[in-house]
Amino acid sequence: MKNISIITTVLLFSGFSGANAYDAHIYANNITAHNIMTIQHTITNTALSSFGGSMATGLGKTATKIEPFDPQSSEDPKTTYGHAPVYGTEPLYGEYNADGRSGGDMLNPDAMLTGTWLNWHHGRDYANFDNAARYLSNTDIFTFGISGGQTKLWNGTSKWGMYAGYVGGSQKDSEIKLTEKGGFFGIYNGNKFGNLNVYAILNGGVLNNSADTTFGTDEFTNFWLGGTVRTAYTIALDDTFSLVPGLNIGYTWIKSEDYTSASGDILTNDSFGTFEISPSLHAIKHIGNGWHGSLSVAYVMNTGDGGDISTGGTQIATPQVDDFIEYGISLEKSVMGFTFTGNFGRRDGGRDGWIGGLNIKYAF
Repeated sequence: MKNISIITTVLLFSGFSGANAYDAHIYANNITAHNIMTIQHTITNTALSSFGGSMATGLGKTATKIEPFDPQSSEDPKTTYGHAPVYGTEPLYGEYNADGRSGGDMLNPDAMLTGTWLNWHHGRDYANFDNAARYLSNTDIFTFGISGGQTKLWNGTSKWGMYAGYVGGSQKDSEIKLTEKGGFFGIYNGNKFGNLNVYAILNGGVLNNSADTTFGTDEFTNFWLGGTVRTAYTIALDDTFSLVPGLNIGYTWIKSEDYTSASGDILTNDSFGTFEISPSLHAIKHIGNGWHGSLSVAYVMNTGDGGDISTGGTQIATPQVDDFIEYGISLEKSVMGFTFTGNFGRRDGGRDGWIGGLNIKYAF
């Protein structure tokens, strides 16, 4: 066995103290792996909100019957109200977009593709490790999705979709800077049975990383595969206001890479799996004249610890990030088949800082 550096030996007894370059480089993969958990959380919720409610069968007091599109009709299904739920549901072209556009909202078994969307997310928050350093994280995620046609499923409807995107960002403190670039791909299935919504996501991605410290630059790669199931129930309090409690349960497996650091330490980073459990509540309001708004809050719990770390065959204490609360506000407007959504939010806890983004959807 190769010799372990004196600095590394000290780490074995002190754990992750953060705040100095001598140990930060050893935990570079662990820091990135924790960030992948948050990236996966963001990607999944982006897909769910952009595809969400593809079943569009009706909502509480304002439910309307979903009928196949009549090509002889003179009505434009993209601009006519009454063909689909009007208020508070989660139709195909945007989370809680209740403007009544039909497009792919109606049950049209002949449609292969019914819409497309593009989303930009930006986050600027801190990852707070237990008894460790606090890393400033800047992340940009661009996602493109295509929505497929609806089919009948028992007494409800089912819809599919696919998406892909790019993620880039950085994490840093005074002693280390991590740069991350990668991509991802996923598939979606959504099912609606009355006011009950059941969605499923499967995806995977790759992240190429570089870690700069006083020792030099380390480069390593992470892969991940994951899946999430979301259940939500729409409660229509009146014709213009609804509450949607929901629960996300997901699992992600993250593959880490072993490498020799610029410091000379031989780092072994174990792959690991993590569960995310995230209860949430959305309040959706029809403001008027095609404008809709929503308020949301979610509690995000992750069971993963970033994977075990060892150097020279000796395991080192693993830092962790606590749960966090995520809440936000969004505003949406639909014009001629396009839906534009802006959102702004906050995280507090194990991650704390600000998030926001823009979403554009188009119904074929």
